[in-house]
Amino acid sequence: MKFETVKTFILILLIGTSLLLTFALWTYQPNDTPLNNDELVNEVHIGGTEERRSTMILPSTIVFHYYDGNYGFEDPSFQHEFFNELQSWEMGSFEVDEANPDRTPEEYEVEMLFPEDIPMEMITRIFSIEEDSEDMPSWSFNRMYITFDQNSLELAVTFPSIDERSEANVVITNSENYNELFSQLTSRDGLTELLVINEEENPVYFPSDIDILTRHSLSVLHTSADMLVNALFPSPSIVNRSVSPNINSGGSYFTDGVRELNVDQGGNTMEFFNPAASDYPTMGMARLMRTSIQHVNDHMGWTEEYNLLDMDRALNKITYQMYYDGYPVFNNFQMTDIVQEWRSQNFLYRYERPLFRLNNSLGTEELEILSGEALYDFLLSDKSDYNLESITEIRVGYDLTYHDPDLNDYVTLEPAWFMEYNDSWKKIQFDSNEGSPIQGGN
Repeated sequence: MKFETVKTFILILLIGTSLLLTFALWTYQPNDTPLNNDELVNEVHIGGTEERRSTMILPSTIVFHYYDGNYGFEDPSFQHEFFNELQSWEMGSFEVDEANPDRTPEEYEVEMLFPEDIPMEMITRIFSIEEDSEDMPSWSFNRMYITFDQNSLELAVTFPSIDERSEANVVITNSENYNELFSQLTSRDGLTELLVINEEENPVYFPSDIDILTRHSLSVLHTSADMLVNALFPSPSIVNRSVSPNINSGGSYFTDGVRELNVDQGGNTMEFFNPAASDYPTMGMARLMRTSIQHVNDHMGWTEEYNLLDMDRALNKITYQMYYDGYPVFNNFQMTDIVQEWRSQNFLYRYERPLFRLNNSLGTEELEILSGEALYDFLLSDKSDYNLESITEIRVGYDLTYHDPDLNDYVTLEPAWFMEYNDSWKKIQFDSNEGSPIQGGN
């Protein structure tokens, strides 16, 4: 073969290789995930923490029965600390018996009342009980009792069913736990006297004396609505934003054509709505709490201390209430509640929450609210139009007011009396001149 023929063959081969490489470069499709992939966008943290069911269920009232007197913690934050410690105490196996419908408090006894009916299957999540959840009774409880066996230095814990037909009994054998609780009860250190109404049927306890409380002014930090869009919509890139169609809102409106997110004008609260079929199964408290808490955990949405407030089992609806310094926080416009409705474990139907976080203190002021004695006297007087049987709870809490002078937003937390009346909470306002409550309130 001639040398010129070889050079021609090599040249043709190089040209062909070049053409193949060029074609491959033009048609190459990289397999990298794009930076705006929805799975990455949906990983959202809005500045809060993660929680568990055991940290979200707290008694609304703890009553120390000492002979004929009733006592509770002066500072509600101490009540939370006490219950958190109780959760770590080792409890033995339980036994189920018939309940005594005519039960009366013993001379030494601790009673705990919860804001909701709790299924027995959840007590292994709340307390240190080594028990197979499959063996748990199917009924629920909303209060528990701890009594003292002075001979064996043991504590007997009783969970009565809400229909008062059955009860579960557990024993705490640790003598140190016994001595700690007995000392708390008999010394009454840090406790204050509790008054009670509806004592025969559904007793409602509230403190007789109130120490001087603090009015707080606090700056706030806002959570961007766009962050919630990324957390709540499966494909944030196709979500459109506009002015809310609600003329009373004037805020922002987001939709992907199916789901919608409404934010109020000040960017303080949001409501997410995801249309669903009308037929759906009820989830039960254990599953509903697990599902709702995990969903909020997924975007670090517990931006304040929140505790379980209420459940509507027919709607799969659950409400958590904001707390500050151990006190519940109330607001006329539900700016202090996290509310969710589910249609199945994987289908969030509605989600409402605040979009602000409490930040730095701007100042405090000591205030003195009227005593529980004054409230008690009024409720039992002819001046009151309240039906005592319609009152299910009375508490001291904070009334949150939102201020935005020149957009320098801040909130005030004002201590006040609140009552749950006919299944809704209202503020009890007092006439400062006459020293009696003003009916109506918030």
